[in-house]
Amino acid sequence: MAVIIKIFKWVFIICLFITLISFTSVSFNKDEFSISKIHIDSISQNFITEDILRKYLKDDFSFNSDSTSFDLQLIELALNDNPYIKNNQVFYELSNGVSLNIKTRNPLLRILTNDTTYYITDDCSLMPFSSDFTSRSLVASGNIRFTQQSSLCELSKYINSNEFLKSLIGQIYIDYNSEIILIPRIGNNEILFGNFNNIDIKFNKLLMFYTKIIPKKGWQFYSKINLAFEDQIICSKN
Repeated sequence: MAVIIKIFKWVFIICLFITLISFTSVSFNKDEFSISKIHIDSISQNFITEDILRKYLKDDFSFNSDSTSFDLQLIELALNDNPYIKNNQVFYELSNGVSLNIKTRNPLLRILTNDTTYYITDDCSLMPFSSDFTSRSLVASGNIRFTQQSSLCELSKYINSNEFLKSLIGQIYIDYNSEIILIPRIGNNEILFGNFNNIDIKFNKLLMFYTKIIPKKGWQFYSKINLAFEDQIICSKN
């Protein structure tokens, strides 16, 4: 009798194990992969949506439609190749297929040159332009060299960290002497910023100009505000 009970226990354990394995297996048909949940962590951007993500996995990742499971690590590697995804987590649901947690890259600055357009993200990496969505980011144009990417990133971070500067400045222009010109969203003036040195000092002078001088003279009184010289703000009248 004890032997029968022992055999029964082992049969029960084996059946339970098989049942648990069946819950963790992931099946899908030829029409759609069994991705049950997708969570996208994004800062008000639409470079990656659920529809775009599903299409990306179908078009760019090779699955065997007759298989009953697939390798999560391979999916993670495929998602890592997407330039709009910063990081991802892929894991099995016990009864509902596969879940994806996606964190997208955040565009900080859009670069416009004669040859191409692309983004610099908030971690100072490069991200290609997307035909699906255009970010309302700060724009940089002109004679931009690859070696200036890091400096442009830091300049953009400073602008975006200050709500007044963020609302004021619409474009960064680099001239052929590698001098920076900031184009405000309001008014017809230009802000001559000079090089990338002493960013905080120059912006402090600019904030002082807009809080002390503009209220007295008005937005249209000056055509150029030059911040390039130490301890000076040189203004040119219209």
